[in-house]
Amino acid sequence: MKYGSFFFIFFLFSYASQAQLAVIQDPDGFTNVREYQGAQSKILDQIKACEVFWVVASEDNQTAWRDVAFYRDYEELSESRQAKLKDKLYMNRLWMYGYIHQSRIRFIEDFPSLDSVRGTDSTAEYSNGAITVKFAVSSFHPKDHDISVNDNWVAEIDGKIPFGTDGEMPKARLSAVSVTQNHQTISIPEEMLEDLYLPGIKYWNAGVFTGPNEEIFIVMHNSDGAGYYDLVWVVKEGKVLSRYAGSPY
Repeated sequence: MKYGSFFFIFFLFSYASQAQLAVIQDPDGFTNVREYQGAQSKILDQIKACEVFWVVASEDNQTAWRDVAFYRDYEELSESRQAKLKDKLYMNRLWMYGYIHQSRIRFIEDFPSLDSVRGTDSTAEYSNGAITVKFAVSSFHPKDHDISVNDNWVAEIDGKIPFGTDGEMPKARLSAVSVTQNHQTISIPEEMLEDLYLPGIKYWNAGVFTGPNEEIFIVMHNSDGAGYYDLVWVVKEGKVLSRYAGSPY
């Protein structure tokens, strides 16, 4: 493991005192999330294979059960749940909390990682020879965007709630992410990039991990303070399966 990857892992273990990004390991392809610790507790929801969630540090984690957080997008909820929970949404997401047995949890940073092979303030590249992931950051120019401001708070940019700004005007945005594998290059779609601000693409903020079933997890820890958010894309077989962005705190 090269220098950059070592320090990214070090950063993640420091960050782990708060929360760790994880996926399930379950032969059934899903794991139940329980309301309380114990297999007899009420099932709140299910986490499926390749879904990303957060394992939260907690005083409750004194047994084999771990405190977890995950979210459901507003559009994923049934109409009845949308109406009932609309006031509890944060950035159009419903955050949920519960417990999963530790035997069903696999931390993303435990997977093999790609090395940081090149980086500047505006570009970064990670590779293991077979897979290459490239990032690009560009300056944010307010005049080029439709910005909604409420009481000096940047509420929306181009019709979307921005990540990473904490109400301030952003200075930088994530402008491109590409994945090259088997001589094929795919780009993260623009609609999965356009609300992401103050990105951290250097090796202590970003990393790329390969899962046991050929998944590629592209991980970033962006912004800071109240604007901090985690970001994960899941890529498999040349397709972007999903994007996860937010913080359980």
